[in-house]
Amino acid sequence: MASPGTSRRPKYQRIAADLRHAVQAGEYRPGDRLPGENDLMAAYQVARMTARQALGVLQSEGIAEARKGAGVFVRSFRPLRRRGIPSGPDINSVGLERAVEERRTPPPPVADALALPPTAVIPVRDHRFIREGKPVLLSTCYQPEPAVTPVRFREEIRCRMPSSEEVQQLRLPQGTPVIQIRRIGYAPDGRAVEVNELTMDSSSYLLEYEFQA
Repeated sequence: MASPGTSRRPKYQRIAADLRHAVQAGEYRPGDRLPGENDLMAAYQVARMTARQALGVLQSEGIAEARKGAGVFVRSFRPLRRRGIPSGPDINSVGLERAVEERRTPPPPVADALALPPTAVIPVRDHRFIREGKPVLLSTCYQPEPAVTPVRFREEIRCRMPSSEEVQQLRLPQGTPVIQIRRIGYAPDGRAVEVNELTMDSSSYLLEYEFQA
């Protein structure tokens, strides 16, 4: 039943609400194709642009994804489970596709964490990890002292919308945010000796933590 005020919403929002409810109710399962523009035009007696806007709402919400030449499908979520603070960027669940090593100046937040001058040039390793042919994780490791092994780590986690470069590297569908983890490694004397910045496709990962009450 439509709630009060529903009839005053634009038609594309009402169509999107119907489709969203159908997905949540299980009428369309992950991987199923949603009604196309022609189907929605006929069912709701609307113009093509209205039908396109409705499907666009579900894509922007991360509920659906468009596949070129095939239609719009309910997005699947088969999570890569990341438990606690692992010693590496999930290499047991994904494969390394590309690794680049070079020396360059780290961005200011990384330089600050490592107590480096703004113009410092240090070893940096860039990695991209894939799962079943799809990039899911970018990793950039800054190590001014590669021979020093960290004995303790601290992580900072945030969610944000991706940059255009990240969209391209991770092949992200429209409306997909990324999870950014900055992991700082400390030497036995307490100095920060490593910063690893992980950028994850949020539609691929589930972060899991366990701690005492």
